Amino acid sequence: MIRKLSIRYKLMTGVLLGCLIPFLVMGVLFRDNMENWLYDKALEDSSLRLRQTARYVDDAVLENKVRLINTIASDARIREAGEEITSYTDYDPATFSYEPGAREREIYRFFQAINQTNPMITLVSLGTEDGGYVEYPEFRPSAPYDPRVRPWYMEALKRGGVNISEPYQTSVSGDLVVSIDRPVKRGLNTVGVVSLTMRLEDIMSAVNGQKYGETGSILILSPENRFINSPESEEWLLRSPEELGLEVFRDLDGRERVFGVYVSPRTGWKYVSVIDRSEVLAGSGPLAEQLWVTQGVTVLLVLLLTFFMTGYISRPIVICSSTHCQQSAHQT
Repeated sequence: MIRKLSIRYKLMTGVLLGCLIPFLVMGVLFRDNMENWLYDKALEDSSLRLRQTARYVDDAVLENKVRLINTIASDARIREAGEEITSYTDYDPATFSYEPGAREREIYRFFQAINQTNPMITLVSLGTEDGGYVEYPEFRPSAPYDPRVRPWYMEALKRGGVNISEPYQTSVSGDLVVSIDRPVKRGLNTVGVVSLTMRLEDIMSAVNGQKYGETGSILILSPENRFINSPESEEWLLRSPEELGLEVFRDLDGRERVFGVYVSPRTGWKYVSVIDRSEVLAGSGPLAEQLWVTQGVTVLLVLLLTFFMTGYISRPIVICSSTHCQQSAHQT
């Protein structure tokens, strides 16, 4: 009987180990592969989302304004503005008297129509090579103003074509804005620069309106690597990752994140998707649990089957052993 139990125990142990170890290894490998697949899938999805977001901003928002400013710059009223535009380079509120000429009033009405038909545009302006300046809404300076020394004017001349500015904060309203600027040509001569100004908040509203999981968001950095969209941390706006101590996007606010990056070939803006790693891998939990339950049930069935099979296999050995014992006793 002892021998029977010993044989049966060894058979059961061998069968169980032969099944259990592969099952455990398979479970661990399955979990790792599932997490890797979910991680790669998250990167693929974020890359697609970022390309779509960048395409929307580039085509539906910025490219539309680029076409508009090209139309404005080619308008005869703008090209022939000349010295008739009011200059504020020597502005003195005590002595200044605003007396616009017919052409300036015509340009003002033209800009007004553009502003009213394009809600995203907050400001339309023209600076001339003579220092003249006109904008809509009506320009009301508090100090001398020379458009020729302003970054938007100089950068447009430097590039020689349409320029999308780095985001900046206006000195009057304090709004964060971006401008689209273009030189105005009369023949081969540059006679000024026209500019369309838009609030970043308006541009980014569509971006931030997109749902990106429960914990996800999209950050945007300018070509000079400054945040121009940061829905979770507004204090980051117009600051660089280096200034904020975020040289490596890995751990933000103590949470592990998964990042994706796409750079717009049109604007140079860097679109960065951010989502909690725990949310990305959340799908692996239920699948792993189902696997462990399935494996547990399988092991139990194998255990029961082994119990009966080992009893059946070991029985002839015991009978044979008993017969041998009986024969030996008879011969004696």
